[in-house]
Amino acid sequence: MSTGYNPNPNPYQPPSAPTQNQWAQAQGPSEVSPAIIDSMRKTRPWVMLLAILGSISTGIMLLVGLGMLAAVGSRATNGLPAGAGFMYLVFAAIYVVPIVMMYRYSGAINRLMHGGGQQELEQAVDAQRSIWQTFGIMALIGIVGSVLMVVVAVGFAMGPMRF
Repeated sequence: MSTGYNPNPNPYQPPSAPTQNQWAQAQGPSEVSPAIIDSMRKTRPWVMLLAILGSISTGIMLLVGLGMLAAVGSRATNGLPAGAGFMYLVFAAIYVVPIVMMYRYSGAINRLMHGGGQQELEQAVDAQRSIWQTFGIMALIGIVGSVLMVVVAVGFAMGPMRF
């Protein structure tokens, strides 16, 4: 049983890495299996659903943020801080990034389904990796931000410290 690439059957020769051409020959045809294409086909509607819901939610956040900023000066707001409107706009801008990534992922899946090969599969998987990486970074930032807000809130609740 062979554990790796061995162009020379001499057991006393040190191992060597294959050249690009030898690697391509060892890999065989670069076709994507029908099972992979079917799995990607079943994934695409869910990706599109999340992208569309994200677009709608981001649009609503944008409108609410602009509405809050427009209403800051009126009497009906009872001192609504402008920062709340700006926060809605900031979060709407942040949410655009993963939404665009989901649309790109869906497009890569679509190209794969309509006659794409190994290259389109690699593009789809790379787009998926980017989405999960972005979600992971956003989750870490959210956790750290939440912890910092709790620390600041507790600090304000305790009042000035006297030594």
